Amino acid sequence: MSSYVTKQKIWERYQQVDQPKESLQRDDDDEPLDYEHDPLQSIIPPPSLETPLSSANVGYRLLMKMGWKQGQGLGSQGQGRVDPIPFQVKEDALGVGRASQELRVATSTTAKRKALDSEKQMDESQQQRHERQAKTQKREQIKEEIKQATQAFYCELCDKQYTKVSDYDLHLQSYDHHHRKRFKEMKEQNKRPDTDKQREKEKKREEKELQRMQQAVAKPVPAPDTSRPTITVPPRSFSLAKKPTMPSSSKISFGFGASKKPVGLNLATKVNPMEEDDDEEDE
Repeated sequence: MSSYVTKQKIWERYQQVDQPKESLQRDDDDEPLDYEHDPLQSIIPPPSLETPLSSANVGYRLLMKMGWKQGQGLGSQGQGRVDPIPFQVKEDALGVGRASQELRVATSTTAKRKALDSEKQMDESQQQRHERQAKTQKREQIKEEIKQATQAFYCELCDKQYTKVSDYDLHLQSYDHHHRKRFKEMKEQNKRPDTDKQREKEKKREEKELQRMQQAVAKPVPAPDTSRPTITVPPRSFSLAKKPTMPSSSKISFGFGASKKPVGLNLATKVNPMEEDDDEEDE
């Protein structure tokens, strides 16, 4: 009998394990279980500073058995406080009472607006005005003395002013100062070739002029030769006689006879006027 019961239990267990996974899956309509849900919370409200303990509370019933009555304070004569002590969760890192102190100081300081300097000067007396002017003059004098004393700690290359010797020495040894110094030297080196070339050109020009002057001084002046006769040529005189002009017009002849000469233009040739005169004399 016992073997049959054990076999039956094993078979039931096997059926439970071998069931399909779809049956184990939860439907989307089902709500997830809330393990922190208290079913009595909706029936019995939780105790707080505003709501006292109910008669169903265990502590309340124990107090009633010990002789305590509702509305009385604790103690043999009921001299304890009736209202519970309020508490607040402190999440900041301030000490106890620090927040209330800061709030009190803030309210006292912001109760009245801080007066401006112009308003203070309007309300001050003659003595207060003299004191204020004397303080201002003394302050300016101290600033001027400090400026003169720290003038030796001024870096002109980096345009920085220091008030301590240690800070000034650290700056002179810093990378920034040396970088600016090297950059300035590089600029000066780039400008030098132009000036050097100009100086070389000027030097060469001066040397050439000096050589020319030396050659001119060293060259002997030739003496005049008196053995050879000198010939003087009189200046040539030019006559402005008008040249004879040649006729520019051309003669055109036409013939109507039975000559065999071709008819055409007869252009006059250039004739010397002297030859024309000789021909007339021969005739």
